[in-house]
Amino acid sequence: MKPFIVFITALAAMCVFVSGQTVLNGTVVNAKTQKPLAAASVQELEGKSGTYTGKNGYFSLKVPQLPAEIRVSHIGYAEQTLVCDSTELLVALRPIVLHADEVFVTAQRAIDGKTPVAYSELEREDIDVLYHQQDVPLVLDMEPGVYAYSDAGDGSGYSYLNIRGFSQDHIGITYNGVPLNDPEAHAVYWVDHGDILSGASDVQVQRGIGNSLSSTAFGGAVNVESDINKLDPGVNIRLGYGNFADGNALDAPSGKRSISYAGDLFPEKGISASFRFSDLSSSGYRIGSGTEQQSAQVSLQWSQPTHRTRAEYLWGHEKTRFSWDGVSPQYGYDLDDMDERRYNYYADTTYQGGYADVNRDVFTQSIALVSHTHILSEHLKLDGTLYHIGGEGYYQQFKGGSDPVAYNLTEVLGDSSEVDLIRRKWLDNRYGGGVFRLNYLLPKHMITAGGDLR
Repeated sequence: MKPFIVFITALAAMCVFVSGQTVLNGTVVNAKTQKPLAAASVQELEGKSGTYTGKNGYFSLKVPQLPAEIRVSHIGYAEQTLVCDSTELLVALRPIVLHADEVFVTAQRAIDGKTPVAYSELEREDIDVLYHQQDVPLVLDMEPGVYAYSDAGDGSGYSYLNIRGFSQDHIGITYNGVPLNDPEAHAVYWVDHGDILSGASDVQVQRGIGNSLSSTAFGGAVNVESDINKLDPGVNIRLGYGNFADGNALDAPSGKRSISYAGDLFPEKGISASFRFSDLSSSGYRIGSGTEQQSAQVSLQWSQPTHRTRAEYLWGHEKTRFSWDGVSPQYGYDLDDMDERRYNYYADTTYQGGYADVNRDVFTQSIALVSHTHILSEHLKLDGTLYHIGGEGYYQQFKGGSDPVAYNLTEVLGDSSEVDLIRRKWLDNRYGGGVFRLNYLLPKHMITAGGDLR
């Protein structure tokens, strides 16, 4: 029996020491759950050899000698570098939650050093400083290449955004990947999204053709994101009031009332939620150009190391008084006069049949979306969003001296040649769609394929 025992011992020695190398055997597990981690990378730093763990988290790696320095990594887990002085090893990797900049950065956004487009970003801290209740374009007005204005003159109501001279119907506007441009006119009605920045985690402005899938985005793009993990946690109540305080005693007050919540519902499962309700009002700087806005937002988010899923619903209602036409000196108005530069044709009772506030726009819009982003590998990311947008409302306008024939009123009015009337046009606009994108990340480049279906 003795020769047989010597043979077995010699064979075991060959398994451990092959050509002067030592074999490390180990298991990689989740530090929280203690479950094995498959496909974890194990690399020996001196000899540059490496391997991956199997389905049971087990690995076997040849190293020149002990002690050996190895690095263990896995997507969604904190990397570990350790020195091994034993051939048996147990490595526990700590899971980490990847936030928007790490997981969602390729959805509609430019990446520094990879996307060939000029861009700038507003983080949550910047939004808190710049935003009170004005519409998004007026918050972005100080960004490079951006020009913004509003009909009412105080940043509320109908507002408009230009990037490098391109109007906003040539700019791709998205909210969490959902295009806000109307599918027909490509216009963006910011007034329907009152207080949307209260729930935004960051805003990116791209100048020129970027990585937006929107066909309107050759002038630029604006991407608004709302990552719950980046919002101020807890309950927030905001009350605001503002008015002009100058020697002319201009009375045009604005007000804001909102309540919001953001936080973790089940932290151990990565489930968080947010809620917001806002009530905004503004008299406008121009005469009779006020607006009233109510909005609500509810979102639920599930974050894991390699993927994130979000469901969200936004609702907005607005009532805005027209101030479409500007004031021009060629018609005799003195722009240096405080009253004349505030003139609003649509609030002038002389031309509006004695009415001061008959011309108005009333609209309600809702957005429902479900988005998912998945890290398939170290270089490959997939994200997709399904959404539905519904809206209904009307705008009404005084039409003096109208032809009864044009409105089929001859049977009611007889032979009247002209009639003063208030015309109301209704709109019921509903559509849905999906946006998907596959990104392959290289050290200095990015390859993107995707589509937008509406």
